[in-house]
Amino acid sequence: MLKQILLEENEKVRNQIKAYYKYSNLTSLSMLSGIISNSPDVFGLLLSTNKRIIFYTETMKTNKILFEIKHEEIIEFKEQKQTVGLFKKIPSIVICHEKGEEVFSTMGDLEKFSELKCFFDEITTNHG
Repeated sequence: MLKQILLEENEKVRNQIKAYYKYSNLTSLSMLSGIISNSPDVFGLLLSTNKRIIFYTETMKTNKILFEIKHEEIIEFKEQKQTVGLFKKIPSIVICHEKGEEVFSTMGDLEKFSELKCFFDEITTNHG
């Protein structure tokens, strides 16, 4: 059901994975929890289609976040370390695109991060 709502005509899902998105819009998300902090990491579903990359999540069952990047807008994917807390650094994947950067991680789960890297490698292979 979720995928049908998100997809355009003639759009097909090629891959999907659960991941954390470094959400940069604090006003809608951190205000819901009553805490103002640095950009929160939001858990959700990352979809790769023949046309774009989509990130979807539900927060508190009411706030739906839908993020998308068309394949032609993507400049590159790169791996970098993301700071979590005061001292911990975790691996993350950054999507560099025409409008900025988006950061995805597995919050330090190295096995899942390997799967996340494969997810983005497949996109590079199919659209690179």
